[in-house]
Order: sequence, then structure tokens, then C-alpha cells
Amino acid sequence: MKRTDRSILSRIFETVLISVVAIFVASCMPENRITPEHLENGKIDYHLEKMDFGLELLPNIAILGENKVVIKIKDPSGLAIEDAHLNLSATSTLPGMKIERIEVNHGEKGIYEAKLHYLSVGQWKLTVAIHRFGDREIKHIYLFDVIAHS
Repeated sequence: MKRTDRSILSRIFETVLISVVAIFVASCMPENRITPEHLENGKIDYHLEKMDFGLELLPNIAILGENKVVIKIKDPSGLAIEDAHLNLSATSTLPGMKIERIEVNHGEKGIYEAKLHYLSVGQWKLTVAIHRFGDREIKHIYLFDVIAHS
């Protein structure tokens, strides 16, 4: 191997190593992480700066099969927000389980509904991302338990 080839390989290795370290450091930064909250009785309400937000699982104790998620969004004055776009994703916390993704683009009177299908019992994770034109995305993660039957 020529001396020039070694020098080029050395530079490539150095660049790759710096890139890997930068990616590792960025992934460890806490500001990008969202702490999941455990849903108690299948319901939670928030009062945020730009909106009031409520989420409810129906039935309140999630069971195997088809279930409904109802999300209610209002502005701080109490008026329904009908122009939000919601992205929901649900998956079991067991490794290798399929992620179900659903988009909800219309919320008549500020009520957004989606049907989710739980394929196994145990703990599940629901991620809700709310998008409105001109506003920053609001994202929440919830943990809840799915049982065989009520």
C-alpha cells in the first residue's frame, strides 16, 4: 500500500470516527426525549399554553381487539379546535411488535376519534402528535395496560 493511500484511509477513518461520536453525543441529549406518562383509568387532561387537550380510551380499560381513542382539543378560551392534524402510533412494549399508525385530519367540534387494534395483552405505548399550521408540534407518549377481557 502506498503512503498516499494510507494517508487517505487515515483521513477517512478519522472523519467516520468523529461522525459516530457526534451522533452518539446528540442521541444522549435529554432535550429530545419525551417522558411517557401512565394513563390512569384510561383518561388524561392537559391545560397547555395554546390549547386544552383531553385523551380518553374507550373502553377505559383497554381490551384485546378494537378499541377507540377520543381526543378533545380546545383553545384557551374554550372554543373547539377543528383544524388540527393528529398522528397516532400504538405498539406493545414487547420487542418486535408491529406499530399501528393512524392519521386523524378532522375533528368536528374539536373531537378527534380513531380506532386502534391491540393484538396482545400487557403494556402498550400510545404516541400522540398534534400539528397545527404555524404552531410547533405537540407530542405526548402514554403507557397503558391491555387486558384479555373486561
